[in-house]
Amino acid sequence: GIAQICGDWDLARQFNDRAVQSVWSRDPRTLALRAQFEYEVGDSKKGSHYLEQLLELIRLLPPGPSIEYSVASAAIMLAALITGHDTRFDIAEDAARTTLSFTSATPLTVSFARTALALLAVKRDDSAAAADQYSYLRNHQGVYIWMVLCDR
Repeated sequence: GIAQICGDWDLARQFNDRAVQSVWSRDPRTLALRAQFEYEVGDSKKGSHYLEQLLELIRLLPPGPSIEYSVASAAIMLAALITGHDTRFDIAEDAARTTLSFTSATPLTVSFARTALALLAVKRDDSAAAADQYSYLRNHQGVYIWMVLCDR
């Protein structure tokens, strides 16, 4: 959330602790934010723990344009961006492409999936794929999509 963006790690942990200990504990957004938080404060072991919980959610669901699939794709790529570890790219790409393959995907899930594919293109140094995602993200300049400003 906002505390995390501002670098107020104590407050961010307090808010996220509440979410993790509530009915929202299995919500993909809660798990992804907690994973990102742990990676950002340098606790890769805890970050991986929360990311694995998120990935378990998508293993339990049929493929579709769900928030679970789209958030998982973005969370994997943000973890790679933060840690420098290039793992699980196949899962991120599959989840993002699954989301985008459904005409019933919502604008929010499309945005998460496109953000993931854009970050994947950068990590793979794939200028053609980056240009493809840029055409979508360019129309969202200044929009905050999952801890990423589309014009940054």
